[in-house]
Amino acid sequence: WWAGAQTFNILPSRDIKVIAQDGTMVHIGPGIGAVDFWPSAMTQQMGIQRPAEGTIDNGYPVIHYPGDLDGWKTWIATRGIPSAWPGAEQIVVEDVVIVPELTQLAQAQLEPIRRQQAQ
Repeated sequence: WWAGAQTFNILPSRDIKVIAQDGTMVHIGPGIGAVDFWPSAMTQQMGIQRPAEGTIDNGYPVIHYPGDLDGWKTWIATRGIPSAWPGAEQIVVEDVVIVPELTQLAQAQLEPIRRQQAQ
């Protein structure tokens, strides 16, 4: 599986379904790197705006992600799960939480990028 022509400068993805004889299915859906950019107040004053959702930025689709936990709860139920499992119905997201260990890991992985950007 490969994304649209305007995203050909990113790697192809996969769409794999393995179904057991009893009907149990494991679905590893397509994964596409996506970007979202929130310009700071200073860059907004310089005329830089958030790219429109659905456009392409350097080969990556622009997806507007939520800015808070309640927004993520809605996004997961209305966009995240339905895009991965189109037949899903009556989706209820009970709770969305921050996992401190995962946050620390992500911060550590992003630190070299932040240092490079600062230079």
